Amino acid sequence: MALVTKGFELSISVADNGANISSMTWEANTAVITDLVTAQASRDSLVADLKALSDSIVVGTRLSEVQYEDAVAYPPAGIENENKASITYLIQGTNDKGNLQVPAPKIGAFVAPAGPSANIVNVAATIVTDYCDNFRTTGGWFVSDGQSLQTVLKGKRISAKNNNG
Repeated sequence: MALVTKGFELSISVADNGANISSMTWEANTAVITDLVTAQASRDSLVADLKALSDSIVVGTRLSEVQYEDAVAYPPAGIENENKASITYLIQGTNDKGNLQVPAPKIGAFVAPAGPSANIVNVAATIVTDYCDNFRTTGGWFVSDGQSLQTVLKGKRISAKNNNG
């Protein structure tokens, strides 16, 4: 089992004189665009061609690598995405709180494997802190709207609605 590259997708956003944004998205032809360097060069070429064709201005691009699992082995019975670890945190530089939800959390994310403590996220557990560190100022990812996680406050097990049967 491994995540393998399926190809690339490109989105280009343009704005008109009224600041109205239009976005266009395309899937890369994998027979032509086989790696990131080629994808970047092809993006630059398409942007140049679009600029020559359109009076709108290019205000942004997004180049994404598309990956998929090449040999899916589904988890055993009882592992359901409806069961979530709900982690409440303080947003960096504010007094506001945010929430991360992790589907089908491992039992090691909780204070205990059974009893009432099995519903409380252990915010000091390595698997919890490692995950949350990705959303801190130095972690590389924003939680939302350019904001970072400052402090994990608490967490609990929740169950989300599912209409899949």
